[in-house]
Amino acid sequence: MLINQKFIHMEAFVLMLLLSLIIFACQDEETVLSGALEGTVTNALSSGSGEPVAQAVVTLVGAKSESKTTGTDGRFLFENLTIGDYKVAVSHPDFEPAESGDITVRSLDQSSVDISLTPKPAITVSPSSLDFGESKKEISLSFKNVISTEISYQIEAPSSWITTGKSSGTLQSQNSANILVSVDRSKMELGLNEATLTVNVANRASVDLVVTALNNPETPLEISPTQLDFGSDEDEKSLILKNTINSAVSYEVTKTENWIKISKSTGTVNGLNQDNLSVTVDKTGLEEGDYSGAVIINIPGSGAITVQVLMTKAPLESMEINPDEIDFGTGDNSKEVSLSNPNSADITYAVEISADWLSVNKTSGTLTGKNQTSFTFTVDRSKLSIGSNQTSVSFKSQTAGVAVLGVLAEKVDASGAFIVIDQTTMNFGEETTSLDLNIQNTGSASLAWSANIAIDAGESWLSLSAAEGNVAASESEVIQVFVNRAGLVNGDYSAKLQFSGNGGDDEVQVIMTVNESGSGGGGNEDDDNDGVVNSVDADDDNDGLIEIFTIEDLDAIRNDLDADGSSLAGAPDGGFTGYELVRDLNFEDSDSYKDASKKSSYTSGSGWEPIGLSNGDFNAEFEGNGFTISNLSINRTSSNSALFASTTFRSEIRNINVTIKFLSGYRNTAGLIGHNRGDVLNCSVTGNASSTDYALGLLVGVHEKGEISGCYSSGVVDSDGYGVGGLIGYLGTRSSDEWKVEYSYSTAKVSGARHTGGLIGYRYTGSGVVESCYAKGNVESTSQDVGGLIGSFSGGEILSCYATGDVSAESYYVGGLVGNNAGTINTSYAIGAVEGSSSVGGLVGRNSGSVSSTNYWDMDASGVDTSAGDATGQTTTTLQGVTSNTSIYTTWSSEAWDFGNASQYPALKDMPNGVDAQR
Repeated sequence: MLINQKFIHMEAFVLMLLLSLIIFACQDEETVLSGALEGTVTNALSSGSGEPVAQAVVTLVGAKSESKTTGTDGRFLFENLTIGDYKVAVSHPDFEPAESGDITVRSLDQSSVDISLTPKPAITVSPSSLDFGESKKEISLSFKNVISTEISYQIEAPSSWITTGKSSGTLQSQNSANILVSVDRSKMELGLNEATLTVNVANRASVDLVVTALNNPETPLEISPTQLDFGSDEDEKSLILKNTINSAVSYEVTKTENWIKISKSTGTVNGLNQDNLSVTVDKTGLEEGDYSGAVIINIPGSGAITVQVLMTKAPLESMEINPDEIDFGTGDNSKEVSLSNPNSADITYAVEISADWLSVNKTSGTLTGKNQTSFTFTVDRSKLSIGSNQTSVSFKSQTAGVAVLGVLAEKVDASGAFIVIDQTTMNFGEETTSLDLNIQNTGSASLAWSANIAIDAGESWLSLSAAEGNVAASESEVIQVFVNRAGLVNGDYSAKLQFSGNGGDDEVQVIMTVNESGSGGGGNEDDDNDGVVNSVDADDDNDGLIEIFTIEDLDAIRNDLDADGSSLAGAPDGGFTGYELVRDLNFEDSDSYKDASKKSSYTSGSGWEPIGLSNGDFNAEFEGNGFTISNLSINRTSSNSALFASTTFRSEIRNINVTIKFLSGYRNTAGLIGHNRGDVLNCSVTGNASSTDYALGLLVGVHEKGEISGCYSSGVVDSDGYGVGGLIGYLGTRSSDEWKVEYSYSTAKVSGARHTGGLIGYRYTGSGVVESCYAKGNVESTSQDVGGLIGSFSGGEILSCYATGDVSAESYYVGGLVGNNAGTINTSYAIGAVEGSSSVGGLVGRNSGSVSSTNYWDMDASGVDTSAGDATGQTTTTLQGVTSNTSIYTTWSSEAWDFGNASQYPALKDMPNGVDAQR
């Protein structure tokens, strides 16, 4: 029993022990099968231990799902977690989402995990990249704060060629700002340039923008000027080569023409620096005319720049003789003369002497530019004739024309004989057939004399009782002079008796009238009471002007260019000073001739030979008295083809009208004067004219000096050359020339090459003013420097002028008033249509002078809205709408201008044709 009881107690104990163990095991399982997970959320971009991130949502992923929101300390804690593996996912609107790896939670264990969040960009930028391409210089960049708090930003531009409008700033939440980003290509390398622009925000992700820009200029060198125009009087100009980039640029220089000279063929320009290149032109050996070439600047790897070079080889200025006359008198045997070359170019010359009694120390040579040389002239008195001796010396140059020196010398016979005729004119009138002539010897030795009769070919009405003789010292001899009228037609006749011998020379004018009716065409009347009857009086009104009745009289001017008139009767006390036209002359009308059979010699073939073409310049007055010389015909290949070939500064031609039948020449071609140096007053030319070279104008080819006033022209002017104008071709031939053109106009249509204008082709040189003038004809050109009034005006002043014709050119520098201006233009206007290849202006095509804003052009009529200089474009209504010198015409002179009514343009006063004819 005890064994059993013990067994039972033992069994019960074991059972109780097992039950306790089971109960204990169950209680321990409920306690230890849980754990915890904690951690911190930080900003991955903050420095140090990491800035905590508040308001981050932390989500537990695993056996248990749960979310927590971090506080300001960034902490989170998950408790009572079932043992097992978990992950933590973190999100925040300002950060990129993040997730941890697997985290094992064990019983009685608190696991830990820290999460770093990468901030989202706090700022957005638009556009996301900046491409400036080849030409853009600026782009606007838009910034926006996309987070919930204010931000501060800084902009980093690591490349020197990038600049920003500002480098830092602040932005409130959801606000925007614009910032300008610029590039400077001068600081770039050639080709594609790339850099990164960075926008930084504290503790936030930065924003990078790629910036690209092309620096592909045609060349890194800027060349100025882009064209070199040497004109006719410049020899050297400079080109400036400016490097527009940071790095050095090498270049090579070539030229297209031999007459272009360059100072160097290679060079290098350091970064952002410049270099000079001298360019000169050498005109030696070139024909006269316009020339075009180029200087080519090649930059290896970057292409080439071509600079056009223009140059005109104009006629050289004439040589100058000082003095222009020498008189050896009765005792001097040598005299000095200087020859000057006013040109920059060298000239060669030859000296021609026709008299055997005169010699010079050198007969040819070369005279350098802007220099002079001296000559010694010597007279051989053994070869002189007794009395006065006269000759001329020609200094000739193929390029600088001809300069003429007058030479006088007098010889008194050593024997002392001296001839004196006691009268200078023998007038036989209508009826006298013989008169006595007294030959005196006032010397102290015997005089041997002889007589010669100078009479028109084919005439023999004059004879002498003796043709030679001897007169003792202080004695005289009387001979008889006879006239025979038999077989002669009615009219006036003249001849000369020329006496010579060992006592010098003398002469007598013989005049006679044939009048079968006995009236004598004035007979023995003497209107001017000078003792010479009208029928033989060369100056019937005693005004000092030799009267021109016929074409032959006009032609005879060439034989007496100074109007000395020593062979004519009727000179006033002061002598003759010139010529005057006393009626209209018509080359095609037989009544204009003394001998109509001579008409064909003036109207066919080469036609009229210009007065002074071969023997000097016209050096006197010519008074036209308002008469007209009609149907002038000239067809020549020589220069100075005109009624008058050339004139001196002492000349004055006035009140003459010329109409042209045919006019064609080479250089210096015109209806009135080829090369003028004197005054031309109140003259006109009507008709068509052409030439094959420079300086063509209807009135004057070259106006070197003096005044042209009250003149006009109409017709057509056409030339293949340059310097072509409706009135005048050229102004000036040397820098010292002083000229003036006023109260003159042209309605001619004008066609030419370079330097072509409606009134004047080319102001070549000299100083002066073109005042109160206008042109109405259309102007056309195959070249450059073309204007409605003046083609090229290289100096001087244009005052109160206008042009209305259309202007058209195939090249550049084309203007309604002036094509190429280097002078001063005031109170002038233009209204014609203007066309050209480039540099086209309503008033001026190219300007290097002064053009004030009170010069106007009609933008409506011209079709052009720009002009060189400061000229002002106006509408037709504005130009016509002001009827006095007010408003736009405040500075315009009412003495010069008539402003008309509200539908009229201003017109000039005091013009040859008045105001109404201009409208």
